[in-house]
Amino acid sequence: MVDQNKIKPTDNVEELLRFIGYKRTEAEKIRDEEVLKEFTLRLKKEGYSLPLMNQFAGRLREAGYGPNYIAGAIAVLLGRRAEEAEKEYTLERLIKLTEKMPKNVGRSVAKELSEISLYTTSRTWASVLTVPLHKARPSPEESGYYPQGADCVVYLPDSTGQATIRLDASTAHGYDIGTVYRKVRHPFNSLYIENTAQDGCYLYLLISKGGIDMEAMEHKATNPVIYNVTMAVANREYSQALPANTKRYTIQTRDQTAFRLAFATGFVATPTEPYLTVTTQPHEEENIKPSQLTLYFACGVIGKVTEIVVWT
Repeated sequence: MVDQNKIKPTDNVEELLRFIGYKRTEAEKIRDEEVLKEFTLRLKKEGYSLPLMNQFAGRLREAGYGPNYIAGAIAVLLGRRAEEAEKEYTLERLIKLTEKMPKNVGRSVAKELSEISLYTTSRTWASVLTVPLHKARPSPEESGYYPQGADCVVYLPDSTGQATIRLDASTAHGYDIGTVYRKVRHPFNSLYIENTAQDGCYLYLLISKGGIDMEAMEHKATNPVIYNVTMAVANREYSQALPANTKRYTIQTRDQTAFRLAFATGFVATPTEPYLTVTTQPHEEENIKPSQLTLYFACGVIGKVTEIVVWT
């Protein structure tokens, strides 16, 4: 770019026009537009401030623009943000009316959406539905209606009965739930339940919408079991099978003596990789769901006791 202090109006008219912003090359126009977009978004996020305007002007000065062009660019920037704010306000008013609006307003909303960037966040909610099962429901009966829409049903472990649920229609596919954790994911508004008479039993269902993560419920540990295994002979393999539905375990020696641990036989008596050396800190695993699991361990010191805590 040309130095403002050296250029004279009669020296180079083309360069002068470019310098004050009246005539730009295509590359300069693209760069100018990128800077305007960047600061338009920052105005939207951070709000108007003199430091932000100073940064914008500084960016243009670094590119070699003159005072006239910088002043005009600031005016364009503020005008563009004001125009976008007005569009967003118009869109907000239209969205509030969409529930009862005719199709022509829907088209107006679509037009607004096509012209500006829209940032949305999904709404989430959850509530528990309690269903007494003392009365038989030989045919599917509507037991919950959610006009705002739901998309997840979780059978809660406190439930004491079993039933079949159907979503949105009494003739829809039936999901049998009860006795074990189960989650059903499907958008719906109505919930239908079919069950036999189960005196004194209740069904507890967590109904939710959106990004609520229920997976951790499946791994929630409630029952602890302790195993003590004495390794009477040094460098001999010992083992302990863990119960079905193990979700978490901890293993250590009673006095923190180091020992070797593996998940298959044949690796710890005579140290053969792969195996794990457990020292002063217990070895633990959580949020697991193995189909079956046996721990194999051995110690180089005679008579050490292995302590294992398992949660199911």
